Amino acid sequence: MKLAFKLMVPKDINRLDPFAAPVPFREELYEQVRANKIRVGYLESISSFPTTEAVKRSVRMAKEALESQGYELVPFVVTAEEMESVRDTFFGIIATAALGPMMGMLIDKYEYPMPCYKLSVLLY
Repeated sequence: MKLAFKLMVPKDINRLDPFAAPVPFREELYEQVRANKIRVGYLESISSFPTTEAVKRSVRMAKEALESQGYELVPFVVTAEEMESVRDTFFGIIATAALGPMMGMLIDKYEYPMPCYKLSVLLY
C-alpha cells in the first residue's frame, strides 16, 4: 500500500500534470494512520454484473494478503435499488450531455424543443 501511495504522488507531479495539487507524500502521516487498524471495503460480485471465478479468486487473494498485513476487510453488498439509482443517474448524465448540444443547435436556428426536453436545455 505504501508503495502504491508513493507512486500515486510523485514529487514532480506538477511537471507531469499542471492541474494536480503539489501534495507530497508524508511518511509520518502515513505511519500515524497505519498505527490504527485501517478498514477496507471489498465486493466480490454484483447481482446484475456476474463475475468469473478468476475475478472472485483474485479478490479473495487480495483480501487475504491485506488481512495478513493487519488491515480489517469488510464485505459489502450493492443492492438492486442502489444499482438502479446508479443506472438512472448515469443515463441521466448521458442523456443531458447528448440532448443539451442538440437542443442548443435547434434554439440557435430559432426552433424550440418540445416541452418535455426543456429541462435538458436548461441543464446544458
